[in-house]
Formats: sequence, structure tokens, C-alpha cells
Amino acid sequence: RRDKVQAKLVELLSVAASTDVPDSPLTVDESLVCGSPGKIMDALTLHQVLHIPSEKHVFYGPSGKTPRFPNPRDFKLAIVDDPSGIRIRVGFHSPALSSICIDVRLLVAIGFDAWPSSSNFPVRVPLGHSDCVLYYKAAQTGLYLVGYGVQSIGWQIRLPAAECTLESNYSPNSTVRRIFLILSSVLREINEDHRRYQVPPPKPVPFNCYRFPIEFSTPTHSDRRSSRTSKTTYQPPRRSP
Repeated sequence: RRDKVQAKLVELLSVAASTDVPDSPLTVDESLVCGSPGKIMDALTLHQVLHIPSEKHVFYGPSGKTPRFPNPRDFKLAIVDDPSGIRIRVGFHSPALSSICIDVRLLVAIGFDAWPSSSNFPVRVPLGHSDCVLYYKAAQTGLYLVGYGVQSIGWQIRLPAAECTLESNYSPNSTVRRIFLILSSVLREINEDHRRYQVPPPKPVPFNCYRFPIEFSTPTHSDRRSSRTSKTTYQPPRRSP
């Protein structure tokens, strides 16, 4: 049941955001975690990185000036346990950025290295097809089962690496790429209509919102500063019977 896994992940996120973090990547034990900052990459690149053997991993550390990790207390953080996924809302204390709010959604997924044997793809593609090698390459990227809907036993198949492989092979103005865009918009509308008319479960799932102590000061005079501290206690997630 993914609600149990998601509740545990929310608990770990809340503990990580409320505890003290290292000031520098140099103080991180590289044998346990990676001290290098994260990178944003597409699904195909991430798939290739995850399948690199551990003995070939190389991490590049900082040189020269020592950077500082972002401190969670410098932001307004809120973690919401939603049935469709975990939502993290990030706000800023700066008055110039107070109107900006970043929404991050985390999905609980199960990864598989190959497609199910009952699927006829890419078996149905003849060897003489011009894109035969491309289809076989896309089918080797595996798939993910992602939680779908409000029911804890509902899963949806996602193929991010395969979709990225197929989309990046064709030019933006090609007929195949345009067909992909049309089908993607149609699929998005179908999913939105399905969520709109989906019947909720008999017992509602509680929404647990976690807020963490944040200290900040607001200048009121050139030689006087007033500080205000907002603190709340952490509550563990509720477990449904």
C-alpha cells in the first residue's frame, strides 16, 4: 500500500527539514551520502546515470570558495500529504520575493528494468521498419508504476525514459513530433476528466501539513531591530488502520 510508504517518506522529509544541516559539502561523509549539489536532468539521462555500476561513479567536489548548503530555516516550508502525491511548498522571507511560491510534487513510484512480457511492444514492430532500432532501444529503458487516484491500491504505468527517447529522436517540426504533442494534450484532458469525476474513498484520507520553526528579523529602525519567532511542534503522520 503506497499510503504507508508515502507517510514514511513525509516523516523523513519533515525530520530532514527540521534538523540541522551541514554548513559545507566538505563536512559530508561521502561514504554515506553525496555532498555534491544536485543537478536537474531529463528522464533519459537519469536512467543512464542510475544504471552506471557503482565502481564507475565519479563525484566532483567544489574547489576554491567553499559553498554553503541551503538552510531550510531560510525559507518558508510546508509539506502536505496529498493522496495524489507529496507536495512541498517553498516560500521566501525576502519582501521582494514574498509573492513567489514554488510548488514541488513528489510521486511514490516502483521502478522496473523491463516492460511486462504481456506487452506486444516492440515485438509487433517488424525488423524492416526504419525506426526498429529506436523502438527496441526505447523498450529497454524500463517503466515505473506511479500512484494514481485517491485509492491506495491504484497504480499507473509511466514511461518517462522511453518517451524522452522517442521525442528527442525527431525534430520539433516533424509529423511524428506533432502527433506526439496532439496525443499528449488529449491524454492530459482525459486524465483531468477522470480525476474530476472520480469517486472518493468511503473514508477520507487526512491531510497532514507540517510547518517547521523559522526565525527571522524585520528591520524597524536604523539602530534597532525587532525579531519574531514562529515555532510549532512536529506531529507524526496519522496511520490509517
